[in-house]
Amino acid sequence: MAASLLKPDHGARLLFERLSVDDARVTYRVTVALAETSHVCEIAIARSDGAISFAEWTAGTPDAWSVDSARAFLKTIYASHKDAAPADWPRKLRRWRAPRD
Repeated sequence: MAASLLKPDHGARLLFERLSVDDARVTYRVTVALAETSHVCEIAIARSDGAISFAEWTAGTPDAWSVDSARAFLKTIYASHKDAAPADWPRKLRRWRAPRD
């Protein structure tokens, strides 16, 4: 995806790209694009209990509100797909979120 299509004028554009899925976990690459910079991190969702673990972010950790927005959406993905077959987990999702104060 072209960088200009991903970067918002304000708020954050969140891009979730599934990297792998098996019986134990689902791994996504999460991109948090802000007007000034983009941050990328691989995350794992444990299929047994929905625990979310973040690896280290590129370009430093983004604003807390954008990480919280990504975590909340990952919880929604888990709740909607926890009993789904591996192939049924979303491959790619994109969302926009307004900044929180």
